[in-house]
Amino acid sequence: MGEEGTPFRPGGRRGGLGRVSCVLALVSVIPQFGVTVVAPALPGMAALPSGGPGAVQLVVTLYLAGFAVSVLLAGMLVERWGVRRTQLWALGLFVVASVVCAVAPTLPVLVAGRFVQALGGCAATVLARLTVRHVYPEALRVRTLSTLMAAIAVTPCLTPVLGGRLTESTGWRGVFVLMAVLGAVAAVLFLVVVPSGAEPEGRRGVRVRTVLADYAVHLRDPSYRACWYAISLASMAHVVFVTYSAHALGVGIRLTPTAYGGLVAVTALGAVAGAFAVRGLSARWELTALLRRAAVVCALGGVLLAVVAAAAAGLGARHSPWPVVVPMMVVMAGVGAVLPASQAGMLHSVGRSPGNASGLFFCLQQLASTVYGSVAGLWPGMTASALAVCVAVPCVLVPLAVRRTASAGADGKGVRKGRRVDRPVADSVPPGRSGGRQ
Repeated sequence: MGEEGTPFRPGGRRGGLGRVSCVLALVSVIPQFGVTVVAPALPGMAALPSGGPGAVQLVVTLYLAGFAVSVLLAGMLVERWGVRRTQLWALGLFVVASVVCAVAPTLPVLVAGRFVQALGGCAATVLARLTVRHVYPEALRVRTLSTLMAAIAVTPCLTPVLGGRLTESTGWRGVFVLMAVLGAVAAVLFLVVVPSGAEPEGRRGVRVRTVLADYAVHLRDPSYRACWYAISLASMAHVVFVTYSAHALGVGIRLTPTAYGGLVAVTALGAVAGAFAVRGLSARWELTALLRRAAVVCALGGVLLAVVAAAAAGLGARHSPWPVVVPMMVVMAGVGAVLPASQAGMLHSVGRSPGNASGLFFCLQQLASTVYGSVAGLWPGMTASALAVCVAVPCVLVPLAVRRTASAGADGKGVRKGRRVDRPVADSVPPGRSGGRQ
C-alpha cells in the first residue's frame, strides 16, 4: 500500500463517522469476546470425547495462538486485498468456525475450530485500526482509537456473566451460537456502514521477501519502536494481572468468584477512564505529549501498586484486596491511555505498507505479553505482593523505553533542518489540526 486514502466525510450516504465508530467498536471487541465468554463453559466442554480438565485448556491456548498468527496474516493480506475486503472475509471465517465449534462432536474438532475462529475474529485487531487510518482525518484518530479501547476494556467485565448465564440456560454450545450471530451482525453492519473507496490503489501481492523487507524497515524506525515498546510493556502489565489475579486475590485472599469478578470490573473502569481521558485531551495535546503523559501515569500506578501492596503485607493486611485493587485502577488508567496513543503513533509513523506494519506491531505485542505472562508464572506461590511486583516492573519501564527510543532517533529522522524535533512517534501536529499525510 502506498499513501492513505481520502478520509470519509461525515454525512455521506453511508452515514456519519459516529456510526462508523460504533461498528468498529463492535468489530474490535470480537477478539476479547472470544477469549472471555467461553471461560464459564469450559467445564462442560471437558465432557466431550477426548476431553478432560487438562485437554480443555487447549480451547483457550489454541485461540491465543491463532490470535498471534491472525494479526500477521491480516497485515499481509490487506496489502493485497485492502482493508474492507479482508475484514469481511475474516468475519465470514469467524462465523463459519463458530458454527463448527457449536456442533463439534469431539474436543479435537472443537479445538481446531477455535484456532480457525481466532484466525478470522482476531484479524479485527489489525483491520479495525487500519480502517481508522483510512477513514478518519488524523485529528480524529486518537479519539476514535480511544473509543475502541474503552469498548475493549468493558468487554471482559460483561462477557463472563453473559457466558455463564448462557451456559446455564442453553449449555456450552449456545456460547458459540452467540458468537456466530455476533460475527454475522458485525459483518453486515461493516458492509453497510463502513465506507468503501477510502483505500488507496496500487495494492501489492504477498511476497515473503517483500514482507520481511517491510518488517526490517519498520523495526529500524525509532518512532515505530517507541510505540511498539510502549504498547507491549503496557500489555504485559495488563495480561499478567488478568492471568494471575484470580489466584492471588480469589485463592490467596479467599474471595468468592462473584466478589473477584466485581473487583476485576472495578479495575477495568480505570482503563475506560484512561481511554476517555486520551479521547478528550487529543484535541489539546499533540500525540507525543499524550503518549508520554500516559506512560508516566502507567509508571506512577506501577510504583504505587508495589509500594502499597508491600506496605499492606508488612502491616498484616494480607487478606484485603484493596491495596491491590485501588492502585491497579491507576495502572489500568495508564494502560487504557497508552494503548490508543501508541496505536495512533504507529499509524502515523508508517508511510509504506501500513498492513505489514500493523500486523507486525500487534503480533509483537501479543508475543511479548504471552512470554512475560509465562515467565511471571515461574514465581512460586503468586501472592498479592508478588503480583504487584510483576505488574509494576513493565509499568515503570514504559516512560523509560519511550524516552530512550526518542533519544536514539534524535540524530536520524527526529532532526529536521538542524533543529531537534523531540517527537518519538510522529512529527509535531498542532493541537486541533491534522498534520498527517492525507
